[in-house]
Amino acid sequence: TITLIGEDKEKTIIDGDGSGDCIYIPDGKFDITIKNLTIRNGENGIKADTVSRANIVIENNIIKENTHGIYMDSCWGQVIKSNYITSNTYGIRIYQGGRHEISENTVDSNSYGIYLDTNVKYCIVSKNVVSNNDEGITLFFYCGGNEIKENTVKQNGVGIKMVQSSIWNEAYHNNMIDNTIQAIDSEANTWDDGY
Repeated sequence: TITLIGEDKEKTIIDGDGSGDCIYIPDGKFDITIKNLTIRNGENGIKADTVSRANIVIENNIIKENTHGIYMDSCWGQVIKSNYITSNTYGIRIYQGGRHEISENTVDSNSYGIYLDTNVKYCIVSKNVVSNNDEGITLFFYCGGNEIKENTVKQNGVGIKMVQSSIWNEAYHNNMIDNTIQAIDSEANTWDDGY
């Protein structure tokens, strides 16, 4: 078990000095908790690379001013919860892999808020506040079987976007408020869970 817990997330700071990964997680049989930190000013605030055997919990951090706030590349089954993610190019980017829980985060003023990219499967994206991003929640290129539910998506350029063969996803019980374009769906997705 590896645990990084700051005493005060406003004052316990990991600064990437403008390049590289502030925190890098390789695959391995271990549990990792990253909590109560400010993580800023890197290429990647937190990068997890092909992690499928470890359990990662990223919780209650401030993640800002990176290219990727959180970047998971080909990872499975991780938890991203209750973070404040702002002023990154990508707030949260999931590339391939899936089965992640992304919940109760505030994702504000990024270029892309929550971005599921290329064959991402079976994630639950719920109870997040996603605001003031160019794109709020995006599913791009063969992403399927994901649930986008109970989020507040407000004042983004595009609220929720599902494109490029991203099919069989469900988006329901989301509050869509004052987005320039509320939603774009070029594929076969469901926007109602039946009640």
